Amino acid sequence: MLQLKRKMSWLLTAALLVGMFTGCASNNVSDAPNPDANSNTLTESESSNSDASGSKILRWAFAGDMVSETEGTKPLEELVANFEDSNNCTVEFIPIARDNWSDYLTKLQTMMVSGNSPDVFQNPHEGGKMADNLGINKSLNDFIDEHPELWQDYIDNTYESVAYVRQVDGEIYALPFCLQDMVLWINLDRFQEAGLEIPDSNWKFEEFEEYLEISKQASEGKGWYPFGLPHDMSSYNQWLYNFDTGYFNDDYTEVIFDNEKSIELLDFFINCVNQGYSPIPDTNYDGWQQLVDGYVAMTSCGKWMLNYCEAADFYNVAAVQVPEKYQSRPQYAIYSVEVCNTTSQYDLACQFCFYTVTPEFEAQWAINDSAIPARSDVEVEWPQEWDQVQNLDLVQSIPENAHSLQNPVCFTELVNIWNSMFTSAMAGEVNAEDACISAAEEIRSANDKYSS
Repeated sequence: MLQLKRKMSWLLTAALLVGMFTGCASNNVSDAPNPDANSNTLTESESSNSDASGSKILRWAFAGDMVSETEGTKPLEELVANFEDSNNCTVEFIPIARDNWSDYLTKLQTMMVSGNSPDVFQNPHEGGKMADNLGINKSLNDFIDEHPELWQDYIDNTYESVAYVRQVDGEIYALPFCLQDMVLWINLDRFQEAGLEIPDSNWKFEEFEEYLEISKQASEGKGWYPFGLPHDMSSYNQWLYNFDTGYFNDDYTEVIFDNEKSIELLDFFINCVNQGYSPIPDTNYDGWQQLVDGYVAMTSCGKWMLNYCEAADFYNVAAVQVPEKYQSRPQYAIYSVEVCNTTSQYDLACQFCFYTVTPEFEAQWAINDSAIPARSDVEVEWPQEWDQVQNLDLVQSIPENAHSLQNPVCFTELVNIWNSMFTSAMAGEVNAEDACISAAEEIRSANDKYSS
């Protein structure tokens, strides 16, 4: 195997970008991408495409928190080692420090318009339509036409509901390699205190409300709460789905966040705080950490809750679906890598995208990030400690009726709008109806900027 020297391009993110974005606080984005930016404003990166030994260099940008606090880039190096060896190349890592995904996408676009584009970039599920609109990604179709066997293997083994999720007007822009779901996690220590059994995985909202009341009686004076509210727009999306609503309708032609069902949901969450079922959301206390700490008995989260369980060495938890109100519509979000529109190494970049959907890559990523492989034929040796988790199978795959998390082109603005709306509503500064109506108008305005 080639002895490859790995490069870490921290200079842009740590020096230039950090200086530009020091105003970004957690769960808040002070700057959004310029909607007028398009592929014409992007320039090819001036960085070298090969190192001193002549080995090709593929530049991969991704969220900075993918770099392990304890192992550094070692897990990533292991992920790409076979690709490097097979393609006589070096994968250069470009971690982008972020507060959240909208912050990441803002910084990524800044990189691209500044002429320092990567060849491939991690694109979160939320950024799909935004990337399409800005023209920062490139279709895989030309490569697929030349390598139909790779495409056939992908569609034959990837969950049907997600295989084409990044297809736009017949063009494939990404291949999902892992997934996250959204379920309700239960701290079973708290349920034991309340004398509650684990409900059926697919339970109804009325039963959830009964559990809240019983848990409240058991928790009074003990410093914990029955339920931790969703604390970001992505986890809130799952509750919108089960209330038969959303931020937009399914084809993104209409903002529906101000309809009666959206207002009903927000009013329910406001009442959860007022009636003592839930603490007021605290940006200084991670909402998912609250579950493993026992500060709340239930909260909604994806499979990554198991990362928190591992860190706390606490596995007395169970997973159930978010309760059904008007429908049951489980959501999923994808992990993917996309080709930058300005790359001069199109074939190598596409080859890397297909490498990420091999069984070996998906299995290792799933372990590293507590994710769900997008291929149905991947077998993963999960940590033995996970055997203690009740209903673990619920987060090992996605149901057939799973629907993708909403990802409008105005995603970065939506994050800010939702944060402001939810904070004000939980603080009692505005009622549910006024909050939803005002937020919906802001969402429409933000979305119109991209279509004008």
